[in-house]
Amino acid sequence: MSRWENGSSVRKLKRADMGAVVLLLVLVAFVAVANHGSSHDDAYITFRYAVNFARGEGLVYNVGDEALGTSAPLFALVLGVLGLPNPDAIPAIGGAMSALALAAVALALYMLARAAGHPLCGLLSGILVGVNPWLHASFGDEMLVQAALVLWAIVLYRAERDIAAASLLALAVLVRPDSLVAVGVIGAHSIFVRREFPVRPAIAFAVVVTPFALLAWATYGSPFPETLAAKQAQRDSGFWNPFLFDSLRRTSNYFFASWNRHHLFGPEVQLLTKAFLGWLALAGLPMLIVHRFWLLPLAWILTVTLSYQVADVPMYFWYGVPPMIGIMMLAASGASMAFEAASRVVRKRSVPHLARAGVVAGGGVAVAVLVAGLVDHAQARFGKGEPSRPVYFDTGRWLAENTPASASVGYHEIGYLGFRSRRTIVDPLGLVTPAAIPHVARGQLTWAYRRFRPDYLVQRPDVGKGRFGVREPDMRRSYVLVKRFGAPGQKVRVSIYRRAGPAGPAGPAG
Repeated sequence: MSRWENGSSVRKLKRADMGAVVLLLVLVAFVAVANHGSSHDDAYITFRYAVNFARGEGLVYNVGDEALGTSAPLFALVLGVLGLPNPDAIPAIGGAMSALALAAVALALYMLARAAGHPLCGLLSGILVGVNPWLHASFGDEMLVQAALVLWAIVLYRAERDIAAASLLALAVLVRPDSLVAVGVIGAHSIFVRREFPVRPAIAFAVVVTPFALLAWATYGSPFPETLAAKQAQRDSGFWNPFLFDSLRRTSNYFFASWNRHHLFGPEVQLLTKAFLGWLALAGLPMLIVHRFWLLPLAWILTVTLSYQVADVPMYFWYGVPPMIGIMMLAASGASMAFEAASRVVRKRSVPHLARAGVVAGGGVAVAVLVAGLVDHAQARFGKGEPSRPVYFDTGRWLAENTPASASVGYHEIGYLGFRSRRTIVDPLGLVTPAAIPHVARGQLTWAYRRFRPDYLVQRPDVGKGRFGVREPDMRRSYVLVKRFGAPGQKVRVSIYRRAGPAGPAGPAG
């Protein structure tokens, strides 16, 4: 009977294991405190769904308009339920859930490696995941929650707790529908490796998913969010870079062109630590012959990333969460290989004591510098959110205080601004205004403005090379400038225009 088959690896933890668990939890707690209150613009779309639910308006973005424009319906629902006592606390709740999910990801990786007899590799993977700034940037959204559910489903599946694993996969699909890729990967493993069709797990999966799917179908007209169609329309417009191109560019920038000016190390040392991390990941590839426990989660990560390429949607940084977890897993394999080689050197009697001490000290310093170099963003960059956040919050607050509650507002970045303004949003990209989707695919990015003529237009000329600017003569005559945010020379400047012409048709969804 194999180590996986007896299932005891999931149940029994030794004292050393408890020490590793405590270390990972403390590390993630530090990251959670450092990232308190941080999140990105798109996460606030989901937050607005949750706030409306908590206030009794339904799981909707615009009150009275049943369009499912969040890719995380169950996550929004859970946030809404948890926010019932205080809807304004929902962003903080979302951040706390991300922190818990990050801890769960780190622990799942540790359990996978530890169960296969490689606890050091598991501990290192958990540490690298815990301090990775790319993952910290996704705080508040559903990506870490999805990753935690999928990875723990793999842990349980490897321990032959198939029904529990299927239940977690069902929750992952409801959190984010592209988790169906994980269902396919694990199902294929069961059929082709175990040689058995997972009948009972499939029933358990259906029991969890079906009621939610039917409810979504009845409420929104489809069990799937509008987000995929909206992003495919962005692809068809030709104004967004292909997924593969942007993925390579962002990954290259992460490793070789980004640093934190607030960090205690300078750019050179930060660059070296990330380059060292990349080298460890490459060194970890041949270690997969030994560390075969990574193959199943890596198969999910590779397949879900390829699915984005097949769909050819534009690259958004949170799509990089699963691949970055995979890179950290490979880096942990490379690092554990280096530690094992060093330990063999230290144990040799022919090696002088000074050389042994140098190996140990050098390894300790390398790990300390690597971890410190990665934790930089946790300390400063994302603690205050994206650069646009203060201006968008001010813009939304002004709209909330100076416009009628029934007013409609047109803008394409609808997270921060929509959350703060609490006004009906006309979205030219179609996430919450689905009628715009076919026009976006034809490159008509201001069609929704011309069709619905919102009461207010928000303009930011430095975004999208002016593609979202209103240049049509009749539209320019219909709107007058009423407020500007952001001083000259600032990176983010926003202008608000009020409609002076006739109103558009009622209802942003058309």
